[in-house]
Amino acid sequence: MTKLSVHFIGTGSGAPSLTRGSPAIMIRREGVGLLFDCGESTQLAMRRQRLRFRRLEAVFISHMHGDHVLGLPGLIMTLNLNANPEGLVIYGPRGISNYLECTFKATLFQSKFELKVVELEETSSPTPIHRGDGFSVYAVSSRHVVPSFAYALVEDDRPGEFNVERALELGVPRGRLWGELQKGRSVEVDGSVVTPEQVLGPKRRGRRVVYSGDTRPCDSVLELGRGSDVFIHEATFTDDHLEEAQAGGHSTISEALDVIRKAGCKMGVITNIGQRTRPEDLEKLIPGGEPIIVASDGLTLEVPLS
Repeated sequence: MTKLSVHFIGTGSGAPSLTRGSPAIMIRREGVGLLFDCGESTQLAMRRQRLRFRRLEAVFISHMHGDHVLGLPGLIMTLNLNANPEGLVIYGPRGISNYLECTFKATLFQSKFELKVVELEETSSPTPIHRGDGFSVYAVSSRHVVPSFAYALVEDDRPGEFNVERALELGVPRGRLWGELQKGRSVEVDGSVVTPEQVLGPKRRGRRVVYSGDTRPCDSVLELGRGSDVFIHEATFTDDHLEEAQAGGHSTISEALDVIRKAGCKMGVITNIGQRTRPEDLEKLIPGGEPIIVASDGLTLEVPLS
């Protein structure tokens, strides 16, 4: 089974606190790491949580506010100490290239590994931006006070279930040929061709993990999260600070929960918790029995296959 896990490195909003670090989430798939946002002290939190720096494939920055991006130069410089052999791709809104170039110039930094920076264009519909081994990452514009993106990791569809009885009826012996059919390749048996469609059921949808970044409730993020396995949505403000949330391009706790419920996801997670939020503010709004949890630093979620 292909392992897919979500690691909440930092789950706070704004400056890091004693209990919540600045925003950063890592998804690991078969050992490959994908980092979503990189707030201050992300690299230190990764060490504390024993998350490996090796095989970090890409970083996806939701927007250019400092609490989501200040940790990126330090992380890159840490990778450089080990001459990260796999290289690194960084995705983000316009301005991220200039930010890194100015930082590197001021600190006399030179990368020892291939570092690629991709600036994204705003888009109202999910757009594939990164292709990995067996998955893709999509981006869509969210609704913040600066250009901002939500992201979705979407696995490729898996082959349908293998029909053993049908394979034997068609004369396909157990062993290597079964594996070829499960990989989608036709095989020849006694002069006859057997196709995958003859022995495989309907394709099964791959897993889907969605991260909203900072955003007001909006249709683009809701649709990105619809039917997902894990839908991570920001919830910066308590409900009695609605006007402040609206002015700052954030969601209140109740608004985030409403988006998650409408999306029909298997598991909802709220993060980007403001420093004024108390535990009781969260407990009273999330009744027991719902598949919705509050993220905390160090939380790990294993995402099972359907």
